[in-house]
Amino acid sequence: MRTMLGVSLAAALVTAGLAVAPVAHASEDADALGNTQTFRAQASPARPGEGIVFDLEQTYDNRVRAVPLRSPTEVVIHFPRGVVWNGPVFPQCDPGQLRSRGPSACPAGSRFATAEVLAAAGVAPLTHRAHVTEFVGPALDGDPTQLLYVETPIAPPFVLTGVVRDEPQGPYGPALHVDLRDLPGGTAATPSPIVITSLRNIDIHTYVEREVDGRTRRIPLIVAPPTCTGRWYYAIDSVFPAGPPIRSTSSQVCG
Repeated sequence: MRTMLGVSLAAALVTAGLAVAPVAHASEDADALGNTQTFRAQASPARPGEGIVFDLEQTYDNRVRAVPLRSPTEVVIHFPRGVVWNGPVFPQCDPGQLRSRGPSACPAGSRFATAEVLAAAGVAPLTHRAHVTEFVGPALDGDPTQLLYVETPIAPPFVLTGVVRDEPQGPYGPALHVDLRDLPGGTAATPSPIVITSLRNIDIHTYVEREVDGRTRRIPLIVAPPTCTGRWYYAIDSVFPAGPPIRSTSSQVCG
């Protein structure tokens, strides 16, 4: 089954030996309180219909130092319309096993990305580095998932869940919804005091072999849009319990 994608939050990974199309646009956006977000995204190779990886980078800061950062409860990454996420045909990691036993519990072929994250809390916070390993997860209410296993020196390892939904709007298609209420200290009603201030995510070229029409084929985890009209477009929304989200956008040349 082919399912329209949304791709890894931890903000996406490098590819070996492949030419990268230049990013034509990356935005910096702020809310009324001075919280500022930047976002850069690109796929490689930037050719229609090919297996691709994403390189994503986000920063989030407040230039008004007397005001603490707003804590998002969710981050939503929008990918170009036509991107396909083939996670349902890949080996999948069980979230309960991942929480209790760590990455060694996940089957071979389910790991697809890593990320480096900086996190902070408070008005004049110390920042802490975290490492994220991302796995293909099982469906949740019919939608594919990604599991983010987070290792940090300030808390025991924990798992965040990203849900991939097909949400076409304008130039965007699949969207990855990452629930941040599972960060340490967060609840269903109250966001965690921990705020991700920097994210660099890199996908790994991942394939699975499946029989299609009597022939064994290598199926990529992520497939580029089938067409290119000059650019592919991305967006990221930081969503808060109250007030509007902060949206930042990025685009790249394709073809």
